[in-house]
Amino acid sequence: MPSADSLAGLRNLFADLVARLNVALRFPARAVLYVSEDETVAGIMPLPGQELAFEFFDAKEPLSAYPQSVLDSVFRVCNPILCTHEQFSELADVDVYVASQGVTSFICLPVRVEGQQRMAFWLERTQPEQDFSFAELDAVEALLDDLRKTSQWGDFNVSSLQQSVQSTTSINISPEESLVQDGVHAVESHLRMFERAVKASDFGFTIVDARLLDRPIIYCNPAFERITGYSFREVVGRNCRFLQRAGEDQEGLATLRDAMREAVPCQVLLRNYRKDGSLFWNELTVSPVKDTQGNVTHFIGMQSDVSARIEAEQRKHELESRFHALFDNSLDGIAYYSLEGRCISANRAYCEMLGCSESEIVGIDYVDITPAKWHEFESAIVREQLFPRGYTDLYEKEYIRKDGSVIPISVRATLHYDAEGTPIGTWGIVRDISEYKQALHQLRESEARMEFLAYHDVLTQLPNRLLFQDRVSKALERARRYQKKLAVLLLDLDRFKNINDSLGHAVGDQFLRAISTRLGSVVRDCDTAARIGGDEFVVVMEDFDDVANVTSVATKLLKVLAEPVRIEHHELYSTASIGISIYPSDGDSVESLIKAADAAMYRAKEKGKNNFHYYTEDINRRTFELLLLENDLRRALDQNQFFVAYQPQFSLNGGMLVGVEALMRWQHPVQGLVAPTEFIPLAEETGLIVPLGRWMLRASCTQIKQWLDRGYRLGRIAVNLSARQFRQPGLVEDITQILSEVGLSPEHLELEITESIAMDNVETTIAKLEVLKRMGVQLSIDDFGTGYSSLSYLKRFAIDKLKIDKSFVRDIVSDPNDAAIAASTIALAHKMGLKVIAEGVETAEQVAFLREQGCDEVQGFFYGKPVPGREFERLLNMTPRRHRA
Repeated sequence: MPSADSLAGLRNLFADLVARLNVALRFPARAVLYVSEDETVAGIMPLPGQELAFEFFDAKEPLSAYPQSVLDSVFRVCNPILCTHEQFSELADVDVYVASQGVTSFICLPVRVEGQQRMAFWLERTQPEQDFSFAELDAVEALLDDLRKTSQWGDFNVSSLQQSVQSTTSINISPEESLVQDGVHAVESHLRMFERAVKASDFGFTIVDARLLDRPIIYCNPAFERITGYSFREVVGRNCRFLQRAGEDQEGLATLRDAMREAVPCQVLLRNYRKDGSLFWNELTVSPVKDTQGNVTHFIGMQSDVSARIEAEQRKHELESRFHALFDNSLDGIAYYSLEGRCISANRAYCEMLGCSESEIVGIDYVDITPAKWHEFESAIVREQLFPRGYTDLYEKEYIRKDGSVIPISVRATLHYDAEGTPIGTWGIVRDISEYKQALHQLRESEARMEFLAYHDVLTQLPNRLLFQDRVSKALERARRYQKKLAVLLLDLDRFKNINDSLGHAVGDQFLRAISTRLGSVVRDCDTAARIGGDEFVVVMEDFDDVANVTSVATKLLKVLAEPVRIEHHELYSTASIGISIYPSDGDSVESLIKAADAAMYRAKEKGKNNFHYYTEDINRRTFELLLLENDLRRALDQNQFFVAYQPQFSLNGGMLVGVEALMRWQHPVQGLVAPTEFIPLAEETGLIVPLGRWMLRASCTQIKQWLDRGYRLGRIAVNLSARQFRQPGLVEDITQILSEVGLSPEHLELEITESIAMDNVETTIAKLEVLKRMGVQLSIDDFGTGYSSLSYLKRFAIDKLKIDKSFVRDIVSDPNDAAIAASTIALAHKMGLKVIAEGVETAEQVAFLREQGCDEVQGFFYGKPVPGREFERLLNMTPRRHRA
């Protein structure tokens, strides 16, 4: 039989096994059962806390055959679940077997001795809903691995145990022999007492076994469960590493390992993770526990979740970092001043704004950098805003820079309080607004400029039509209130267009500026002179005693405007025609007064220009007549009231009929024959001249084609083009279409344009004349000498003929100047390869003079008046016809 020492060793092994299982699991081991191979010997270890006994039982029959009551009496209170040999065989290849029977969950742990399965450990739990966790299974498996490696199992053999059972059914173990077991129970008692002491603590407590290599946790309190989210059974038996992330290095871990290795207390801050994966900051205090011999048996850890504190510190640090980043990098100046006005700190922008370093700024008094004129103002801001409410509105002042220069700034100040709410300083946010002030000044100048441009003429700087309307309206209100008169003088420059056309708009603009200056020299300060159009000006006079005062001003205006204007090397002349209307006799509104002055101005032009004319009822009647005439003119074309009159043109060299000029006539059904001077300008002004001109061209071409077809000798027919007609974009296309439809060869058509038309937009005129010339149409300049044409342009015109105006021919015999002009025109034209025709020839003396000067062709009453086509045929019948094939 085995010796007492062997039995004691076996007993101690079982006792140590039970103690270690109770540490690894959250419930005590139900029993440890040894069963021999033939099921005749069994060993039982009871629950901890009961009388410590280890019994061997010799079973004559298989244990499974015994009634439970017998087994209970044999094994007393232990009540183990027995395992038969057959069951052992079934578990031969299983390391750990977990199953449930009824209300009991258990673990079967087979143990092999000398290569054969000799023992099984049954661990029973009577609450089936609390199944064994993987952590518990791992802990038990680790213990079994240690047990399998224990050499003492080899000291026992089954046969000796069986022999021992035959002679002894029970071996009572004395207290001296159970010192190891007692020590384990004592530790467990202390741990349970410690658990009760810290159970209600807000700090998480853990106890780890320092005697085991992996230092597993053997206890944790509810606070630890609450902090980590892990339950007691999920924690016990595990190393504390499960609270960290794998591979995550922390400074506190190294400190903790060093302290546990040296068995000294330590306190560390760790990043731990709860069961749900969330991070919490763990302030861990670890202390070693030693036995009576001074050996460290356990470590006690006290955890405190300081996440809120750490997060607050992090937020504080983040806010401080942001503050310093904003403070250091802000484009605005930021400064902190004491309540006494001394600078305590300032950022870079504030120092740069003052042109100083930070050391030069700190300690300076704000009074030293503020001009004296702002001291009282800023004191009022502090007194009335800063201290009563803790902050100021944004206000502006100035700073004195280090170099002595002064810059404008904007400031907003805020009080700084201590923890008790007492003001201890002032924060100031300061911005250099020099650029803003400069931009604002420029903006105001621009606004003033834009406002000026909105109400003034850009060229002359005089009030424009908009401002004029406003001033006249206000002047009328004053005139009505005080029963005063008011005069409107409308000025139109005579022949200004010639200056623009001949010398260009740049010279014309200078001329207008000179005219506006002269206007200003004549009108009174209380009067208004304005430019309301291209060459139209208006003067409003108020507060005068008699109309004679208006006449005096008008006379002065005519005088100063008639004086020559020297621009560059040109001496330019231009007179003015002035129309005058008086309030209240000529109108009681701005519109009526302007209309009356405009009508009077046109009457002044009709009377020879360079004069003024007051508005009268006759003028009003004339205006009304023109309105009626315009209405009749619009109907005349539709009602076929127009006809063509033809005037012959003869060669002075041989007296042959060389051509005919077509002239438009209007046979009014009521007024009779209307003079061309009456309706042509009106048609030009209204735009009716374009359809009239097209009708005239078609009718003339049709007539000459008929005469040519009948064998009459006619070189060409001359047709006048008006200014508006010549400027029409489709003129060339119209002429081409008419010639084609009529069947007239272009060489039989001569187009006449006036000198003023030719000089209006010279480059366009040149291009258009060249196209017509290439078509074969003959071209001539009508009324030559009445305008002002540059010879440099004249020689570029693709023309064939110059027509001397009748105003020069009329007195060609009696007036040397007219004679000289006519002679010069003929000589000039011949040198340029052009023919000359004189119009308005009425006497033989005029014919003789023109022949003597070499004039090519003539037309006028001396040769024949303009007559309708049928009458003109009589003249044609008196001339030889060309040979018909």
